[in-house]
Amino acid sequence: MAEISSGTLSRDDPVAAPASFRFLWDAKLAPLGLRSDWANLVSNHSRPRPDYNLVTFLDDKILIVSFPVYEGRNPPARRIFRVILLDANTGMILGTRQWEALQRELGMQTTYAGKFIVRTRQEMELYSQAFEKLAEYPLPDTRRPVWEDWEVYATPNRKHLVVAHFLDRDLTLDWLDSETLVSQRRWHAPSGEFGLGADKDKDKIHDTSNKRIVAVQKERKVEEYGAFAADDCHVFVGDGDRPLRKILERPRSCPVGGAAGSQWVNEEVLFLPTLQGVLFFDAEGRELLTESLEKNELAYHGRSSLDGRWFVVPIVQSKGGFDLLDIGPHLVLKRLQIYEIRDELRVLRHADAKVNTKNVVSFALSPDGTRLAVIRRSDIELYAAQGPR
Repeated sequence: MAEISSGTLSRDDPVAAPASFRFLWDAKLAPLGLRSDWANLVSNHSRPRPDYNLVTFLDDKILIVSFPVYEGRNPPARRIFRVILLDANTGMILGTRQWEALQRELGMQTTYAGKFIVRTRQEMELYSQAFEKLAEYPLPDTRRPVWEDWEVYATPNRKHLVVAHFLDRDLTLDWLDSETLVSQRRWHAPSGEFGLGADKDKDKIHDTSNKRIVAVQKERKVEEYGAFAADDCHVFVGDGDRPLRKILERPRSCPVGGAAGSQWVNEEVLFLPTLQGVLFFDAEGRELLTESLEKNELAYHGRSSLDGRWFVVPIVQSKGGFDLLDIGPHLVLKRLQIYEIRDELRVLRHADAKVNTKNVVSFALSPDGTRLAVIRRSDIELYAAQGPR
């Protein structure tokens, strides 16, 4: 078996044995309210939002699917947030429940011990697999006449939720135990003191680990790169209640718009999609693996296995468009690229998952990385990896 470890790759380099997946089962979710046209991969992943996942493994035995159900045709429509639990071995529906919430506040997270957390209008609520409410964490509106927002992030191993409270230029980060929603530690940075510039911290914080946060600052260049436009990219990491430190700088690498965003693969490895390809690096900015993509391809927000060993990245391709009529190109999912992280800091690229990606709108890895769940239109499908892992 050929292995590719840390270094620079092109699409023509040899890779580890193909990560072929065999089909196990499928189930239709349209009768439960999942519309085939409400989402697509690009809108689901164009801005990294770890607080919203369409499908996730709750544990080895149970899958959880969450999505909005719209009631009413014209705003303000009543928005319903629905959660479905399925048996991961058979696809049988185990239970459903729904909540009313604002669209911008829809969100669901899973914990490392098989529970799940729903974000509603004014709080986060922790539930068991029997839909029993176990704990809650308030997200109140301060009613002050300043800009305010809440963001919720999950750490790679799901042991913590990180709540970011933005109030004017002040930022507070609260690490919560995901099994109790009890605060473990808190950072506070008044007046934009995280070091990313006034009033702009929110758009640059992209992900959190159990110890650190990562933020991306884009410097406007708007240079054309194939079908996309590029900005300069600066990556910062913070590990305490003090200004962030820059660890990486990539000129003309960040896609313009929401596609760019760094994320933690595990506690030590970070991932950054660039216009030139994909980049893995550590918390000190040392590059572990870079890989070039084909023309007009772009990587999006990936999904990790709970153990931090496997990481799947959706690769999309720009197609179509007609400049004369001002018709822009559209993005289609081309493949799901698989990476493996060994010994914490050794990154290997495997062949892409041999799964049909047509009409796939979301996907998830099992905790051990041996199974892959995909949502195709309004159906859910489960696949198992073949061969040694």
